[in-house]
Amino acid sequence: MRERILNDGEFVFRVGDPADSVYIIVNGFIVLATPQPTNDGAERVAGQGTIFSAAEAMGGPGRPIMAHARGAATVQVMSSAEVLTAINPYHNVTDLQSRQQRQITDQTATPSPVPNAASAAKAGTENFAMTLAKQNVRFAAIRPDIVRQVGKDSILIERFPFLVGRQSSRTSEAMSPPVSLAISDDQPFQLSRRHFMIDQDDDGIIVRDCGSHNGTIVNGVMLGVRNIGYRAVLVPGENEIIAGTLISPFRFSCWI
Repeated sequence: MRERILNDGEFVFRVGDPADSVYIIVNGFIVLATPQPTNDGAERVAGQGTIFSAAEAMGGPGRPIMAHARGAATVQVMSSAEVLTAINPYHNVTDLQSRQQRQITDQTATPSPVPNAASAAKAGTENFAMTLAKQNVRFAAIRPDIVRQVGKDSILIERFPFLVGRQSSRTSEAMSPPVSLAISDDQPFQLSRRHFMIDQDDDGIIVRDCGSHNGTIVNGVMLGVRNIGYRAVLVPGENEIIAGTLISPFRFSCWI
């Protein structure tokens, strides 16, 4: 993923450019418009947090669009391959059936009903056994005010899962897994008491949203809330994790 800083009127893409990238507005505004004026006024101005691409249809299937900055703006650019790597749905039918079969200890037992995505994410924080790290994974806060809480040195994650959440007297250490890193937050809260976890599985190092209120953004892709995906696979090198919305101060780097 790379970042582009745009001046007023500078094009993100024009009609005819390859539709092989996804764009996320970090700040400023981007105008998405058809190349010629139309009766339905198919033009809109998108702001911070909007995700769009050259393949997007405006006013009808297959209508070509172009995008340019209105004033200074910054966008993150993800290739199709990066999107496919970053997005990995929390569960599918096959995985769910496998988990249900493992939970059956009595041949006469009846499998539990299929949970929806939100309850599956919260249930996914239960019944985890701690495992030793198979590779070096480091985790650090980015914002100075959060660095003051967690320390300026990066954290070497030696055991998984590593769960990050809000410091609260209501947090129960009896819950499984316990919170590994508790950070204070003030209302209106961005950080949930059990917000996200970093874990390892057959796919590598993953981030899983734990059914948080505001969701988790991993390398520009939102997990949780209204999205189906609750799980993302991290890429080699540095990864960005935001607990909450794009305005959240709880921004972290995770190196693998």
